Amino acid sequence: MVDQSRLAALEKALEERLRPFAELDALAFQLNSPTLTVNSESFEQILDKLDTAFEYIEEHVIKLSNIMCIKNIQILKSRSIAKIPKY
Repeated sequence: MVDQSRLAALEKALEERLRPFAELDALAFQLNSPTLTVNSESFEQILDKLDTAFEYIEEHVIKLSNIMCIKNIQILKSRSIAKIPKY
């Protein structure tokens, strides 16, 4: 019983740590949506999530493979900012 509780706690902790990485694909998909406008509420939410993911990865990860993840976040942020001059 104790082992199951520890495993459940570990699973929850892993999900929390991996969430910023898992959200990146969804954010990229949303940014590429032709219906997304900078005036929409979802655009602001996307930017907030990108900032949150970037901060988390920058604070918790030092491995080389995650440098690529940070670059991907920066690319997504650049794409979102590039949409702004259109309006």
